[in-house]
Amino acid sequence: MNLNICLIKKKKTTLYPNPTHGIINLPSTDLNKIELVDITGKIVKVYEPKNQINLSAFTKGVYLIKLYTESGIQIDKIIIE
Repeated sequence: MNLNICLIKKKKTTLYPNPTHGIINLPSTDLNKIELVDITGKIVKVYEPKNQINLSAFTKGVYLIKLYTESGIQIDKIIIE
């Protein structure tokens, strides 16, 4: 029996600073779309691809940020202080 195993390493974008008081840096260059989602799953803001977004208008709390790229979707937790 021959089993071929393929390991796929996903490139993870590092968001910083996290926790944040407002500005989040996104060093990825292949972004298609950015969505900010509240803890209930509601999309609160959709951003065009950019390397920096300002979250200071949102209330303090935990959010999810969805990064859409050519290779897939990455979801990270963001804490706004």
